[in-house]
Amino acid sequence: MTPTFTTETRGSEYKSKQIAQDENAEVQSASNAVERTVAKSKKNAYKNDHWDLVDKAEKDQGYISTIRQEELPSELKGKSKTEIQKIVTQKSADRDKIQKEIEELSKKRQDFIDAEMKKRGSSDSDDLGKAIEKSVHELAKKNGYSL
Repeated sequence: MTPTFTTETRGSEYKSKQIAQDENAEVQSASNAVERTVAKSKKNAYKNDHWDLVDKAEKDQGYISTIRQEELPSELKGKSKTEIQKIVTQKSADRDKIQKEIEELSKKRQDFIDAEMKKRGSSDSDDLGKAIEKSVHELAKKNGYSL
């Protein structure tokens, strides 16, 4: 999970929802959890500037100078605007590093999956397309069709 600072007013609620959905993905399967993590790591596709302070500060460079203390998460309350900017900038850099690591690991994972599928050969592959095709053929045969 990437580092997140939330704005106090909406952030806690949205962060809780994110955590719940992450847990739901894990319950479904490890693969599902990985795919969710990869999707969330895509900077251009997954933005939460309506509740995440790091995203908001990246979108609106002047936002930190206008934020009110009551909107800040507890870990930033009482800090100067300069301190907040420095912390948010560091969190953004940390997030970028994590996103790059996820991207690299995702590529390695996909390369491994592709290699394993190639080793097994196309007849032994068990992907969704083949499963659907097999089901359609079985259903067609059962109903008197030949394909």
